[in-house]
Amino acid sequence: MSSDDNLSKKTKSMNQSGAFLQIHIINELKKRNWTVLAEYPIRISPFLDLPAKQPILYTRLLNHLDVEPISFVRAARESMDKTTVKETSIDVIGERIINDDYCFNLCIESKKLDPRFIDWVFFQQTKHENTLRFLMRQHFIKKPVLLKTPKTTKNKETYLTINTIQGELDYPVCDFALSLKSEEVDREYYKSDKTKVDDASRQIIEGTYGFIVDRIFQHVLKGDPQMNRGLTDCFIPLVVTNANLFICEFDENEIDSKSGKIKNEPTYKPVDSLIYECPAPKSVQFPEPLEADSTPEENNAITKWHVLVLSPKGFSEFLQKFGRKSQ
Repeated sequence: MSSDDNLSKKTKSMNQSGAFLQIHIINELKKRNWTVLAEYPIRISPFLDLPAKQPILYTRLLNHLDVEPISFVRAARESMDKTTVKETSIDVIGERIINDDYCFNLCIESKKLDPRFIDWVFFQQTKHENTLRFLMRQHFIKKPVLLKTPKTTKNKETYLTINTIQGELDYPVCDFALSLKSEEVDREYYKSDKTKVDDASRQIIEGTYGFIVDRIFQHVLKGDPQMNRGLTDCFIPLVVTNANLFICEFDENEIDSKSGKIKNEPTYKPVDSLIYECPAPKSVQFPEPLEADSTPEENNAITKWHVLVLSPKGFSEFLQKFGRKSQ
């Protein structure tokens, strides 16, 4: 007898809604002393130009003068596309300062199990290092720079750049994914759908982008003593789901050259944690242009984000590993 057999229809419906999954995420964060924000509202709009090109900033920056915080924020907003503004929210944000040096912000999409698509299968089309790539805001330049905030009357200069976590967070990196239909709810089961995984990943990429921009604007306007004394702000997007997660492992030589189909059964390795490299949607666009000498790796890091995809168990284990790594 499954655990669901003892539950009422009302409770089964609540389980499918994902309500308890989101509560689990919040409780796991609080148990480990993370500050938690739920249903955080954000506005998403791509940058069309550099804020520094706006007249309100250009003259002062040209003369190496400090700018007023409100002037930067107004210039930045004028540089964004007002015709594509999207309002949404992030399910959960976890924030924690580590060793007085780093403030980590986990932007989390709580993705309920769609009973029609219970299995998420990930592939590694190309080989990747098991390294998590994420965005961070700091006081020194590290290529590539995505967004620069000038020195204001309240704050030092900051640069939004890309960094990596290696070592204990040794999760496989995948770059293609499909969700498979459940045999129990559809006779044409094991038909696949690519949009389920990509939609969840792009939604949290958008949310993280909106949160970063909003956080920068708030820090510039209010002044941020922690950033001014050298704290580094770090941002990691996560999808926590109760779908079944698998990595498809196979020998490339087993793919038939005429049909493009695999000739022998692959291995579907169950996992609780992985990194999904996902192209960012068009709504995610920072203002700094790609430089002529940017490497292919830097270009790829800008256009394709890393999203942590975790089961509820994997999320708990991630917080434990993260805590140990950050001590």
